[in-house]
Amino acid sequence: MRSVGGRILLLPPGLRVLMHNPKMESYIREKHAAAKRRIDAAERGPEPTLRATTKSLGSTERGSERSQWLRGTEWGAFFHGYACMIKRLIVIMFALAAHGVPASAASLSPFAHDGAGRPVLEFAPATAVKFSAQGRDLTSLTVKETPPENDARGATDLALIVDCRLRQLAASPITEVAKDGMPPTTVAGFKTSDLKPPPQGMYQRFVTALCDGELLGVQGLPAKSGWKHFLESPQRGLYFVSGSVRTIGKYRAASVRLYEFGGAQLPDGRHIDARDAVWVIDCERKLGAVAFERAFARVGDQNQAVQSSGDEKALADPSIVEVDKLKFGQAATGSMQARFGDALCVMNPDLQ
Repeated sequence: MRSVGGRILLLPPGLRVLMHNPKMESYIREKHAAAKRRIDAAERGPEPTLRATTKSLGSTERGSERSQWLRGTEWGAFFHGYACMIKRLIVIMFALAAHGVPASAASLSPFAHDGAGRPVLEFAPATAVKFSAQGRDLTSLTVKETPPENDARGATDLALIVDCRLRQLAASPITEVAKDGMPPTTVAGFKTSDLKPPPQGMYQRFVTALCDGELLGVQGLPAKSGWKHFLESPQRGLYFVSGSVRTIGKYRAASVRLYEFGGAQLPDGRHIDARDAVWVIDCERKLGAVAFERAFARVGDQNQAVQSSGDEKALADPSIVEVDKLKFGQAATGSMQARFGDALCVMNPDLQ
């Protein structure tokens, strides 16, 4: 943690900023002198200047406009140099937040897949970092986005920046930059003005999952909802209750919620939006059963039960399930039920 101009900056591990040292003082004096020369030149008349090309700083102002802004006070040069230093510090902080590796080189967890079971959005839990920029508390996370199979663009590594208070998102492509014979590092430009509400759908749910502590394996964010996001497809999203996984002999049981994006219909035609259930997996035979299920519709801000079966008490404590009374069956290969069952049976630590 460092204080800069009365503002607290939360820096990623490994970043040290020495605000008062001879090199920095020399840097400021040089900037001050250079700005004064520009002021004197501006008084003699405008000169051709180059447009800034550093996208990460978002600077497109012309040199003549900058001289106009500085004219009338020599101290303007000092504060302009100081502001640029802070802008660069923010970009450096974000570059370090990506941990120097693209998503393709980090351990990825799936967030969503398409109808064929191909991943379309994956994230790297180890790259999640909280930091501050321009008075805003932000979180960065590296993801890998894969377009449809017939899209020629291929997969893209992105650095996502999220303002959880305002639920805003910015995305920046990641590139590998090698310098002076050193290993390539990940650099991604970012401006706080890039933060916007996420598009409805997958990314909106991703921001919610990140900010509410629902992403598997991501540490350091408060768990607000009590749910964990497991996986989603274009039609459905599967969550489970954090800490609900129980071992019953050779069986694993957990409380889950299966959302129906856009809604669904029961066999009798009634509309539902999701199901709360207790799933039980026979890890030896790779079979599954439903110990309890309650289908509900969303009415206003309330969940209204439409149909239920089984003992509702199992939802709060799956260990009370009497597995010998359940009817087990085979889940479709690649389905969410099959994927969740496999994760339970290999004792995925993120599910415990």
